[in-house]
Amino acid sequence: MEKRGYIVCGFAGVFHLDGTVPDREMLGCFSRLLAHRGPDGAGEMVDGPLGLAHRRLSILDLSDAAHQPMWDEEQRACLAYNGEIYNFQEIRDELRAAGWSFRSSGDTEVLLKACLHFGVPEALSRLNGMFGLAFWDGKARRLWLARDRMGIKPLYYAERGGRLVFGSEIKPILEVLPATPDVVTLLDVLAGEPPTWGYHTLFEGVAAIEPGEWLCIDAMGHRQSGRYFRLFDQVDRDRYAEADAASAETMTGALRELLERSVRLHLVSDAPVGVLASGGLDSNLIAALTRPSGVDVDLYHAEVAGPQSERWAAERLGEYLERPIQYATLSPQEYIETLAQVAYHHECPSGYHPNDVPFYLVSRKAAQDGVKVLLTGEGADELFFGYESMVLGMGRRSFVRAGDRARSVLRRLPGGRQLMSLLPRGDELPAQLLRRGYEQALREEAREVCSFIPEVEDREVLVESLVSCSAHLESLLIRNDRMGMMAGLESRIPFLENELVRFAVNLPRRFKAPRHPLALGYRHPMRENKWLLRQVGRQLLPAELHSRKKCGFPVAPWRYLDLRTEFFRQGFLLDTLKTPFANWETTWDAASDDFRWTAFATEIWGRLFFHRDSPAEVTQMLLPFTACGESALAA
Repeated sequence: MEKRGYIVCGFAGVFHLDGTVPDREMLGCFSRLLAHRGPDGAGEMVDGPLGLAHRRLSILDLSDAAHQPMWDEEQRACLAYNGEIYNFQEIRDELRAAGWSFRSSGDTEVLLKACLHFGVPEALSRLNGMFGLAFWDGKARRLWLARDRMGIKPLYYAERGGRLVFGSEIKPILEVLPATPDVVTLLDVLAGEPPTWGYHTLFEGVAAIEPGEWLCIDAMGHRQSGRYFRLFDQVDRDRYAEADAASAETMTGALRELLERSVRLHLVSDAPVGVLASGGLDSNLIAALTRPSGVDVDLYHAEVAGPQSERWAAERLGEYLERPIQYATLSPQEYIETLAQVAYHHECPSGYHPNDVPFYLVSRKAAQDGVKVLLTGEGADELFFGYESMVLGMGRRSFVRAGDRARSVLRRLPGGRQLMSLLPRGDELPAQLLRRGYEQALREEAREVCSFIPEVEDREVLVESLVSCSAHLESLLIRNDRMGMMAGLESRIPFLENELVRFAVNLPRRFKAPRHPLALGYRHPMRENKWLLRQVGRQLLPAELHSRKKCGFPVAPWRYLDLRTEFFRQGFLLDTLKTPFANWETTWDAASDDFRWTAFATEIWGRLFFHRDSPAEVTQMLLPFTACGESALAA
């Protein structure tokens, strides 16, 4: 297999719109804050009003020619880049045919020269990969920032006081601009919304470059932005009709071929590669699809003790594939000792993703074994309709529609009005089944995009997939990036390869969640979720591994923490919300465990970023609130 010079890392920079020269000391600070993202090397550059700092994690053999920030030979433009371009060889061949030469073998120089040759928006539209980038057009004095199609790699920016500060993480930005919580987004988080979606962050004035978006700003402060990719634009009436007319055998074969190709692309590495084997269908499939490559891949599992432990499934997968499996076991002590450090690196509360601690622990275990790349099954649930809430919601909507139809018949029968009162009405749906705010706006747009599908139920399946990919999935990808990079390794997401995404968003309902009289075993109402993906699983995995329901490193934080209100006294949350402690106690008494944990996680995050307590200090604050007692934990 050919060697490729991938650089997976992080970068940060500052652009002085008043033309002054950035301080190199500041760049050094940026580099130190991102050292975990690139422990194998560092680079800095200053050109007039722009300063860039870059950290490097070596996935493959890298020469000095691949050093970043990278200039072209004529010193016209410079690139700082984080990620991988899987189709860089094809782009390099096209550029060579146009007269460009290359001094390195990797994708960084190809990306730099593609931006020069095609222009940035056109170059971005040709990429198949994951990335965040800063491209400096030194001649025009313009800075371009851009992010990959699905948002696998993060990129943030803030503008204040004549300076644009940007980076792969928010911490470098907070070194330049004062940290202030965004109270509206904070309230969304407490209400159970994802902590990160779209351009929103929890820090006032700090925005994310959205998936598929570019931002260009010149030395005069003039700004332009645009999109080179939108997931909703991938919905195609003709492709949908073609898939709807195809047989199950044809579509299963097409999906397997796309999966095999994507896994091959994601396996390329000189460093050891692992697979995060949660025990569910998605990661089991990824692991099984590594076999034809001949690459030695170890399996890694985060064991969360309890009735929902998936260790047995991970062990069965290892036996079946004849591959060793390594375990990271979550203990109460490790949970408490790691929680604040994880929140610091995640840069948002762990309330929405309580399993980020085991995700970090398994990443750390893999990194300790020398692994620098960990393949995960993220994206499959969103694309192939895998979440229980999706299918249950669809069943509920069907029940309501059935009730409306029955009501029209009952009205004409003697005593029908009394019977009608027993049927559910659409306006009686629980509020939690209808996500609000950002997701609701996405859903309305998705319904417009999918309006060509005549059947309501078929249309709603595609709508829910699109919405989930545009909101919930982004928060998962940020979690994967942060927890992997915290351990010094890269998470790769085979399910989000370009062609695979295009295939999945154009699948009719019968390939995602068909009616099935025996599907109650999945706790779904007469449906089998991820149907087409399970057909591929039937070809590659034993029955107990391709047919099981989703768990996903389930963590109940209240098993480790005594969620008492005392933790909030003179803390971040009550001060920010201007809430008296007595009122908070009343709210607490009526609250669910989920809300209590979300509030606890938000308090931890707030003390780290706004009270400026260190992770070690916050860990000490948590000790009196351990469920088993501080003394037992110390023992």
